[in-house]
Amino acid sequence: MGHLFQGRYKAILCDKDSSLLELSRYLHLNPVRIKAVKDPIDYIWSSYRGYVRGTERQKWLDTTDVLRQFSRNPGQARKLYRRFVSEAIGQGHKREYYEVMDGRFLGDREFAEDIKTKAKTRGYVRVKIKPDLFLKLACSVLGKQREEVTGAGKERERVRARQALSYVARNFTELSVTTLAQALSVNPTCVSRSVARVEDRMADDKALKKVVAKIVSAIENSK
Repeated sequence: MGHLFQGRYKAILCDKDSSLLELSRYLHLNPVRIKAVKDPIDYIWSSYRGYVRGTERQKWLDTTDVLRQFSRNPGQARKLYRRFVSEAIGQGHKREYYEVMDGRFLGDREFAEDIKTKAKTRGYVRVKIKPDLFLKLACSVLGKQREEVTGAGKERERVRARQALSYVARNFTELSVTTLAQALSVNPTCVSRSVARVEDRMADDKALKKVVAKIVSAIENSK
């Protein structure tokens, strides 16, 4: 956190919805990291109260893009977002949130170049697909039954399958975090964590890249 008026205001484009959630959480926890408060809800100069207390939302504050990732029900979305933020209390400074590519993009260089290309392509949209069909296609690619990839079990194969499904769904389809979590029989936080873990592994895991590419191809061909 810098001085109140340090630098000029700038809007940036985040790499994936999961990055938006992580960035929102990180910013709302800034007062906790500098030890101004123990709970972000106690910091009156933050927009956090507007996110978790509907009655305290300022008219200019739009919480839609973040909260809709948790639930279509406003009350439930606020509750889940507060839990999501609370789970990260204690995490330290993250340099990556201060490294903005090309002054406009939060993500790696590949993302910055990719988004520029897509911005020039008319009609580029995510795949609109029902959660049941998405799971059916993904399971077919993975060679697994639905019950082998759903649920909160911690077996290695189940976890890796769930992570791949979460990553593809959140980056290539219109499925929300809440809808996907319900389909996978896990909580929304589990979905966000799964996406983040895949993003960390994608650069070095060729096998994972192939699996993701096959699932993406399957859902795109279902249109």
